[in-house]
Amino acid sequence: MYKYISIIITLFFCFSMNCNAHESMHSHENSYIEGFEGNKIYLKPSNVYVAKNGIFINVDNEFHLVNCLEKDARGVYLDINKEASLDNIIVGDCKHCGDATVFGICMNSQCSGKKKN
Repeated sequence: MYKYISIIITLFFCFSMNCNAHESMHSHENSYIEGFEGNKIYLKPSNVYVAKNGIFINVDNEFHLVNCLEKDARGVYLDINKEASLDNIIVGDCKHCGDATVFGICMNSQCSGKKKN
């Protein structure tokens, strides 16, 4: 339990402290992420699916159920604080840098495992 809380806190700091991280996330060719700001993960609309049994995000051809999406002037986003409190977001450790991952995507903009253009 404490590991997941610490991962969520780490995610929050990664989101709020990395100004240029959204550019790196955007360059990830298989990413479902358009960008992020604070606790908001902005999604690419082409990777969001609404079905009778829920809302799903396609991450590298794996569909993950989310409880709700929100929108603002920038686009459609997933509020990581709301989803994490419901245990829906798959969090883990990056095999390259050890930083936190969300749905398998490393949140560290300087990670050596990220594809470079």
